[in-house]
Amino acid sequence: MMIKLFKETMVTGLGALLFTKEKVEDMVQELIEEGAVNREEAEQLVDEMINKAQQQRKEMKEKISLEVEKKLTKTGFAKKGELEALRRKVEQLELHIQALEEEIEAVNSNGEKSIEVIDNN
Repeated sequence: MMIKLFKETMVTGLGALLFTKEKVEDMVQELIEEGAVNREEAEQLVDEMINKAQQQRKEMKEKISLEVEKKLTKTGFAKKGELEALRRKVEQLELHIQALEEEIEAVNSNGEKSIEVIDNN
């Protein structure tokens, strides 16, 4: 009866949230003491349940990450990589503008035709 409940809990997905390795081992130890399973079956059960719990945690993390990403995309938030790409582009544009301003200044200081730069800021 306890083994069935144990396995059903793991199958429902609650195992990853409810059981730690120590808790599983304690529960299996109770099964051994009650005579419901032998030592070999108990070890197999612990391994099975720990592996199942790890898989469930991994799946849960993936689902949460996917949902968070969907919500952020839906609300219009930019990802870190997108912001970094924009920062790099702005830096490149600033350098380009600075180079053009220096070129204009050099042309103006040589007495050549004056070019006025209009700053709309």
